[in-house]
Amino acid sequence: MAAAVFGLGLCAGCESPSVGIAPPSDGLFFPVGLALDPKPDPGDPQGAPRYLFVTNANSDRAYAGSTVVAVDLRAFWDAWYDPALDAPDPYCREDVGRCVQPPGAPVDATYPCRHLAQAPQVVECEEAPFVVDAVRVGHFAARVAVSLEPDGDVATGRRRLWVPVRGDPSIVYVDVVEGAEGIRLECAQDPDAAHGGPAPCGDEHRLTHVLDDPDEPRLAREPFNVLVAEGPDYRYAFVAHATGGALTRIDLGDADRKPRIVEQLFVLDTGNTASGGIGLALRPCFEAGQGPLGPADPEPNVPALSKGCERPVVYAALRYAPRIAMFTVTPLAPEEIGAATGLRALSYFSPGGLDPGASFGGAFLGDIAFADVRGDRLVAVQTQPGALLSVDTSLDDDGVPANVPAGPPVELCQQPTTLAIHDDGIDRLAFVTCFRSAHLFVVDLDSMQVVSETLVGAGPHAVAVDEAREVVYVSNSLEATISVVDISRSRPTRFDVIAKLGLEEPFSQ
Repeated sequence: MAAAVFGLGLCAGCESPSVGIAPPSDGLFFPVGLALDPKPDPGDPQGAPRYLFVTNANSDRAYAGSTVVAVDLRAFWDAWYDPALDAPDPYCREDVGRCVQPPGAPVDATYPCRHLAQAPQVVECEEAPFVVDAVRVGHFAARVAVSLEPDGDVATGRRRLWVPVRGDPSIVYVDVVEGAEGIRLECAQDPDAAHGGPAPCGDEHRLTHVLDDPDEPRLAREPFNVLVAEGPDYRYAFVAHATGGALTRIDLGDADRKPRIVEQLFVLDTGNTASGGIGLALRPCFEAGQGPLGPADPEPNVPALSKGCERPVVYAALRYAPRIAMFTVTPLAPEEIGAATGLRALSYFSPGGLDPGASFGGAFLGDIAFADVRGDRLVAVQTQPGALLSVDTSLDDDGVPANVPAGPPVELCQQPTTLAIHDDGIDRLAFVTCFRSAHLFVVDLDSMQVVSETLVGAGPHAVAVDEAREVVYVSNSLEATISVVDISRSRPTRFDVIAKLGLEEPFSQ
């Protein structure tokens, strides 16, 4: 079931039909991508994000397209969580508008939460009351990333969502617009095409060809992962394609220039019949005293390849080979784009890992991420056999990264794929989802040991870390829920699921 529904090579090149059952405007169905709003909620004392953005992949093609939805996290938490207890509210308190009902009780818009029958300590909530807006894209929406547009700072700036769509190869961008009643999602929708569901995004917000020119190459098949890379002198998004080996670069644009695909190179091609990429990571770059630790970090951290942090240095994991690519972008004047390539694949290296032996027959690597704020260590998920690998990416005196394996692999579950990092200055943790076993593995990155194996839900995929609330959100694609996993050191429920957005109804879709 898992492989059939969620395989990365499913239906390459399918076109989205113009007719069919409209997807719901307020539901979760095969949730895959997660991204937290980078803007802090001004109404939250801890500055927690108010919105969670979710892509619903429509993996069984039950509807006429996938959706991107915005979830109001403030409303979700207010419906079941008691700040005074720092725990789920054990009472039905109509005076504050919060009532967590008994297991199996019917839920409605007024009281959408109840205790989970199989685990009464966990709260599950119907998702519809918390979805504030939705838009429709083509089949098999993949991951989602957020950029801050250059018309403000993190507190006031406009946000834009970037969504690769696999079935109808395209990159859709969706604007998050502030309104008097909250936010709305805008992507040049045609309301007349909604047909009872969310309106589909218009072609104006859909990138399908290099330079936005139908005579130029079309976007390669299976765009899957997207990385937004913003620096002092650049604003790009990089897209890894799950099959075919392409790496696509997008110019995010500005007030005077629309976003567009500027190039795609097949730098993730292994030369075999199975080629592709998945994990993407931007290496930190900053001068002495200018990094995340400020004056407390007096050492410069400037890769020579970055030309003084003017260029991004990006790592990409190949999907079907035990190799990681490192590349950068040579700046080009606008009139040069299309005449020359800016992408430069600089090196390929092995992250080490467990020998797949006779069991190897498919994907090898998954997500990658830097394990520290300086970028001195990269961690990579090995899919088969399941492991977390560590790579020394520290700079030598000439600013050249070492890019060599560092330490033995940490054995994980069967076929892990997705990775997220949490670093609060005390703990450094890696969260890895295990699609087949329905677990979230937690690895301490200092001791390189597994510290938890948390059962989350059927078909877990994406992980988003909510640092302010000290939880992580996990999208469970096969049961159409999002698990909330506690990571606080001060609560007795650390590494336990404490709530779910969406009612636990496995395979009901």
